[in-house]
Amino acid sequence: MPPRLTGPRLAALGFAAAVGLVATPALAAVIAEPPPAPAAAAPVPAQATTTSIFERTTAAREGWTPRSVPTTVTPRPRLVPAPPAPVPTPTPRPKGLQPRPDGLNWAALARCESGGDPTIVSRTGKYHGLYQFDRSTWQSVGGTGVASTAPAAEQTARAQMLHARRGAAPWPECGRRL
Repeated sequence: MPPRLTGPRLAALGFAAAVGLVATPALAAVIAEPPPAPAAAAPVPAQATTTSIFERTTAAREGWTPRSVPTTVTPRPRLVPAPPAPVPTPTPRPKGLQPRPDGLNWAALARCESGGDPTIVSRTGKYHGLYQFDRSTWQSVGGTGVASTAPAAEQTARAQMLHARRGAAPWPECGRRL
């Protein structure tokens, strides 16, 4: 425990006894310890332990120097427009999808039914090929196996046979595009 400072000791440290300060152990510890040196500041000259708190504060301020702060400003990123989207190249038509002399647009019917893919099979596995033939309809117009395994030209020829027999009825949604 630090020594208790009273009358004469306070006067020796620069405190007037007439002020009426009552020394406590905490105050004695503050007065008896030298001030801590600031981490980034220049060293403060050694102080005698008999200086007052006010003198120490002044001495500590004199040893303080401001840090230099860089004043460079980070530039904002420039907004650059996105490059244009690539233009999709048209998918070449499979043979058998060219317009026919009958005036019907078989390519439009194939795009509507299958997206123009002669090998496509429906999710259920029931409909096959450009014109989404089911197995029995495909075989009724002379096809063997399933339509998705036949060339596009054969699928179009068999779809024309079916149209000659039943009209656009086999394609209830896309038949109007013929």
